[in-house]
Amino acid sequence: MNQVRRFLTNNAVSILFVVIGVLGLRVSGLSLPFFLEDIVNRLARNSFMVLSLIIPVLAGLGLNFAIVLGAMAGQAAIIVVTHWKIPGVGGILLSILLAFPLAVVLGILTGRLLNRARGKEMITTLILGFFSNGIYQLVFLLLVGSVIPMKNDVLVLSSGVGLRTSIDLTGGLKNGLDDLLRMPFPLCAAVTGVILLGVYLVKFFRKDSIRLSKLLGIGVIAVFLIGWGLYQVYTRSMFNFVRVPVGTFIIVLGLCIFILFFTRTKLGQDMRTVGQDRHIAEVAGIDSDRIRIIAMVMSTVLAFIGKLICL
Repeated sequence: MNQVRRFLTNNAVSILFVVIGVLGLRVSGLSLPFFLEDIVNRLARNSFMVLSLIIPVLAGLGLNFAIVLGAMAGQAAIIVVTHWKIPGVGGILLSILLAFPLAVVLGILTGRLLNRARGKEMITTLILGFFSNGIYQLVFLLLVGSVIPMKNDVLVLSSGVGLRTSIDLTGGLKNGLDDLLRMPFPLCAAVTGVILLGVYLVKFFRKDSIRLSKLLGIGVIAVFLIGWGLYQVYTRSMFNFVRVPVGTFIIVLGLCIFILFFTRTKLGQDMRTVGQDRHIAEVAGIDSDRIRIIAMVMSTVLAFIGKLICL
């Protein structure tokens, strides 16, 4: 009974999401494949942005509500690349080159500001996000076309001043990463099951510290995924119309591995020390202000990459 209660407590958010999703599916009347594909696509696109919040938390900055600064840097690069009509992966790579220096500068300025607002980082980043949004709209709604020359009937309003509130990126940067590698949902489930089973079998034979009950549970899930996925592929069910953006998930997995590796480095350990106790960190010779600025720069850079993935 205690294990069930602990499971429900530890996974309350996930369980609530599933319940709301099922209720929403019944109310909306949408088909299950369409509903599932939309959830998978949104999960792939937003995971990178969410993971960019972790590093500031390690450094004791709390949730980085100024993440919108990184997103705005990415958005500005997207506008420029769209104006130059460079589509696909090439356009995304050019957007990264354009947005990277801007995101670094914004991250440094934000980090310096937060070093002067210790203890109030979250509310400071929240207000900073609103302030930067005002500057962003000033530039792209008033200065573009009047001060900043741009002649583009697709992007600029008919008056010649300001960008359109909505821009169709179809045929340009839209789904540039998602379309790199897509896989039918059942086949993706089967492959995931094989990888999951292989990882835990390796852990078992290497005699790593893992509970037998946990190994059996993972094994049952892996076998179910393999069996269900292959059966759906064989019967050509409706789930085969759901296309999973595997390329985007691989990039998200790469970020997860990077964060796991980063926390074990000297810089990562310094960030954790600063986040746990700034006084002890300074006694140990760690420059807490510098560490906090680095954490903010990394978060801002990851945020603009997440914005490009969200296209």
